[in-house]
Amino acid sequence: MKFVLVALLFGLFAVFLLHPLFAINQDLGRYFKVSEIILQTGSVPDTNLFSYTNTDFPFINTHWLGGLVFYLLSLVIGLKGLIVFKTIVVLSSFGLVFYLALKKSKNFWLVSAVSLPAMIVFTERTDVRPEIFSFLFFTLFFYILYNYRSGSKAIWALPFIQLLWVNTHVYFFLGPLLFLFFFVEKIFQQKDKTELKKFLIVGFLVAIAIFINPNAIGGALYPVTAMGDYGYTIVENQTPFFLLAYNYHKGIIALFFLMSFFILVGFLINYKKLKIFELLTAVFFCFFGMYAVRNFPVFVLVAMPVLARNFSMPWFRFRDFLKDFFESKKTSCGELFLLVGCVVFLSGIIFANKDKINLNTEARAENAVNFLIENDINGKMFNNFDVGGYLIYRLYPEIKVFVDNRPEAYPVSFLQDVYIPMQEQEELWKKYSTEYNFDFIFFEHTDITPWAQKFLEMIPSDKNWKQVYYDDSEVIFVKND
Repeated sequence: MKFVLVALLFGLFAVFLLHPLFAINQDLGRYFKVSEIILQTGSVPDTNLFSYTNTDFPFINTHWLGGLVFYLLSLVIGLKGLIVFKTIVVLSSFGLVFYLALKKSKNFWLVSAVSLPAMIVFTERTDVRPEIFSFLFFTLFFYILYNYRSGSKAIWALPFIQLLWVNTHVYFFLGPLLFLFFFVEKIFQQKDKTELKKFLIVGFLVAIAIFINPNAIGGALYPVTAMGDYGYTIVENQTPFFLLAYNYHKGIIALFFLMSFFILVGFLINYKKLKIFELLTAVFFCFFGMYAVRNFPVFVLVAMPVLARNFSMPWFRFRDFLKDFFESKKTSCGELFLLVGCVVFLSGIIFANKDKINLNTEARAENAVNFLIENDINGKMFNNFDVGGYLIYRLYPEIKVFVDNRPEAYPVSFLQDVYIPMQEQEELWKKYSTEYNFDFIFFEHTDITPWAQKFLEMIPSDKNWKQVYYDDSEVIFVKND
């Protein structure tokens, strides 16, 4: 019966993972274009090829391998298959952590209870992006280190995992960080010098692996320098404190803070059995989640086993207090009743949400781009930031974008001194419109940035431009010549 309950828990999670392929609107199509270039040229592009405004601007691609995997898989299983593949990867990562939590706490009910809010917080990031590989690699790193016993050979797999990770997603720096936390604990606890030497060798190989990427030192240091190159604010990089003011995913953010609070309480309760690796990891990832909402999933992967272990003893004491309801060492009628109740409850939720399963690709700008192609509208295009990735997917190399949703691929000065002001000030729009010689405008009128809204108020009254297309999300203007 417990197996059925676990299957239903993961089935419920799968329901919320099997959603439309929204990533096609942002990054996925661009990954496909980069992958085509890699296969054609045998090298990873190191400049911004897709924009006519900043074609030669240096760009470090830390996710080229993840994008290539998606592209090759899409040729075999299609875009619907990528949604299923993503779901399998996420469930595998979550499942391994679930097993680790169960192993450390030996408490099925506690782990099951913790997994529900953890799944909800995890849903902050569930699209087809290279970060799903980070979830898997992170879980493998964390499992191997947290579950390490002297003499185990699994630790030698870490450098190989790191080699894949550094070429797959920017979170690769979390591997060496986890190992550093692990090594600090072993310095204080490990008396066997031979064992410590083994840790040093493994750590050295992990460190070497981060330099084995197309950009060598630049790629290895990219996580440190990346945020300094961002000239544009994007939601996923904002703190939960900032986003609460805009009513952004308030339920998920509330659960994140609740889990963080209970992690603190758990350490206070279990201070006599404190583990340095566990403490350093939990504290760092609590702050990591507070730094940006995009970090919620990796926080969850750490939080589950930490919470399960620290609250295991209080849970057992509570169970003993209710000994008339629970009987140790065998399944009681009360526990059986609870199992059946949970199974019925989860089955009901899954059934109620079954219609949310959707393997379609919802490309907002698809019809608008079709209109461009069918009516042979081409030349120099001005477009907004968010739609740039999809335009690259559909139009490159025939038409290049003005800008796309990679802040790191454009100079800060271009985004701050050109792109944003030209939408806010009519005289600057006229200046840059002439300078770049725009032939048409492709714009998401759902863009809620203040500068975009100002631009959308200004451009319809400009007699130099004529609106030729409008739908639920896109508007197209052509030069009125």
